[in-house]
Amino acid sequence: MSIQVNDFQWEPEKNDAEYIKLLESSRDKWQRIAQKAIAKLTKLKALLKEQEPRVMPLEEVRCANEKPMWFESKGTFRGQKGFWVLSKGVSPSYVIRLIPAIGKDDTELSLTAYGKVWRCWTSQPTDAQMKVTPWNI
Repeated sequence: MSIQVNDFQWEPEKNDAEYIKLLESSRDKWQRIAQKAIAKLTKLKALLKEQEPRVMPLEEVRCANEKPMWFESKGTFRGQKGFWVLSKGVSPSYVIRLIPAIGKDDTELSLTAYGKVWRCWTSQPTDAQMKVTPWNI
């Protein structure tokens, strides 16, 4: 067996067997480390994908008690296109109470208007994401 690196060629001798064994075990160790790193990065990529903004289905909004959501309205609502809210539960008359993360006044909105007039996202979307995502989904 001969090892060639650029202009250098090494012909191992019989007494180099231990050195070769060490090189091979080191190579195997680094391959295992690389495989673990790739597996972790793959999991991280999946977690980040889950965190991408998406419109929440109505049932998820109904069950999102105290969970922060990004509120978006078709026009402007309180002078804004969107803001962070917390859900404070759903009444028997299918009205959800949303509390802006900044500000004091809470708002009650009809769930029948969800997806038509207002919607909630899992995280703050970009203007482009809001624009291309259809309503009524």
